Amino acid sequence: NRGAYLVQGLTHCSTCHTPRNLLMAEVSSKELAGGDVGTWHAPNITSDLNSGIGGWDNAQLVAYLKTGEVRGKAQAAGPMAEAVDHSLQYMSDSDLKAIAVYLKALPAQHNPADSKPVYALGQATDELNSIRGVELPANGDKMTGAQIYDAYCSSCHQAQAQGSFEGALPSLLHNTAVGRSNPANLVMVILEGV
Repeated sequence: NRGAYLVQGLTHCSTCHTPRNLLMAEVSSKELAGGDVGTWHAPNITSDLNSGIGGWDNAQLVAYLKTGEVRGKAQAAGPMAEAVDHSLQYMSDSDLKAIAVYLKALPAQHNPADSKPVYALGQATDELNSIRGVELPANGDKMTGAQIYDAYCSSCHQAQAQGSFEGALPSLLHNTAVGRSNPANLVMVILEGV
């Protein structure tokens, strides 16, 4: 099975995507169910519909592995962006498809905190219209989430978080970094960028 060889060996996906125990050994019963990579979180890549990649088709997985992006679903950042930039983008489409087929065939590992797919979260809002032109609190700690977004994020990601037209600045709606129950990747993207 070429996909198994690539996932388990050459691309060593479990190194990041499998949680570890106190002695840093991979927890085999949670293989590819998500793990921490320093301050980043490598998400669940099992076939679970809500927690993993069960809602992705093979073409989307291949595109993500090759480019690091699937509009409306995900944008690679941190260690995954490095994996795409330095390794995965150079693999053949047939190898990437073998990886996708193998991952989709793995048993689902569900995280009870995930009630629906992360990429299905988020919707556009006009809330910023109600705060624009309103004086900000003198103490920045008193700013609402909408005020913080308007002040620091909306100039690039747009008022309704739809991102830039050409995709250089990703949409924050239906984006896997924004909706996860573990906010580590969102925090790291804010601090370091993608």
